[in-house]
Amino acid sequence: MKQIKSNHRSHLSQSLYAVKKFLYASLGTIGVLAFAGQMFFASGVQAYTQMASRSVVINSDVISASTLYTITFTPNTSTAIGTIIIDFCNTDPIPGDTCTAPTGFNLSIGTPTYPTGGGLTPANWTHVTAVGATNSTAGFYTNAAAQTPNGTAVTMALGGVTNPSVVGSFYARILTYNANSTTETGAYTSTSIGAPVDAGGAALYITSSVVVTAKVQEQLTFCLFTGASCGVGNTIALGLLTNGSYILDATHTYGDDNTQFSLSTNALHSVNVQAFGNILTSGTNYIEYNGVSGMGTLATTAYTNSANTSNQFGFLVGTHAAGTTMTITAPYNNGVGAGGLNFGSSPPSFTGGTATNGQLTTGSLTFGFNIANLSSATGDQLLTMPAGGANGQILFIAVITPTTIPGVYTSNMMFVATGTF
Repeated sequence: MKQIKSNHRSHLSQSLYAVKKFLYASLGTIGVLAFAGQMFFASGVQAYTQMASRSVVINSDVISASTLYTITFTPNTSTAIGTIIIDFCNTDPIPGDTCTAPTGFNLSIGTPTYPTGGGLTPANWTHVTAVGATNSTAGFYTNAAAQTPNGTAVTMALGGVTNPSVVGSFYARILTYNANSTTETGAYTSTSIGAPVDAGGAALYITSSVVVTAKVQEQLTFCLFTGASCGVGNTIALGLLTNGSYILDATHTYGDDNTQFSLSTNALHSVNVQAFGNILTSGTNYIEYNGVSGMGTLATTAYTNSANTSNQFGFLVGTHAAGTTMTITAPYNNGVGAGGLNFGSSPPSFTGGTATNGQLTTGSLTFGFNIANLSSATGDQLLTMPAGGANGQILFIAVITPTTIPGVYTSNMMFVATGTF
């Protein structure tokens, strides 16, 4: 007869445990679980009230991410609360079961948001501590008397928590106690939970991140043209249109402003434009500053179109918009500083040939031609510009004297843009 009674007790205990397992298994919603009723501990004799609702919201569900855990629950009873324990487990959400800490999980205790709402006052919850020997359990407790909940939701948060380092489910157990100070936090273990007032569990899931890749390549566009649009034309002629040809004479300065360029880049630092070329040449004769023949002669000093007492060949660079970020280098900036000349919508005017070729009638403009640099392997720096885009114009001029030797003079000018990314 005694043996039968013992078996009956064992059967009852197992049945209650099975019911408990079934009820928790029925609450498989990730992140938020809600259920009300009476639950029994694995020890078989102690009961607690299931919380009306509870949730654990995390800002990032990526493995090993450092993130914020916000815990919310609604008590089912009006018994005063002096301690709240949150226990994170890799096994199940059932209070009283053996709890294994999630792999890689690290609970930060240093940056909490104390319980608020539900009738609880954060000022009375100035204590939070790690519970037990693992980094997966935290306990909040009051520095005053336990507080009576009002039936609405209570919220608290733990910041800087490190997520588990493996993909999969893990769980939070939330328990409340009447006792304050460290009475409960000092005695709590996952299988010896004392006498909680309310308790409940929540399920969470850790995923791997999605890596989105979008590539942006380095961009540099530099178009130099003498026609109506980019890619059209690469020749100009200096002089007065006479019998179908452009002819220089010693009475005026002649020029051309048909050469235009557009420049754009996404270079992090800047784009540089280098100029390469030589003076106007016809066989062994030259048109250059000071009228001195010889490829090595320096013409580093800028000069104006008003001087007709010596041979001159040079150019200047201007932009098409005020406030451009383009920086033009001397001696090609018209002597007005690094910003250069702003043509705007009214570039210098030429007469005698076409609207943009012939005698230069605008007042004194400053041109330059650094023979030594332009004819070197590295060229002469013309301008720099940071990321962005701008348009500009290049004006060429030529001046001769009555003794300039006849001939067809040509200069092959080249402009190269390179970016510093």
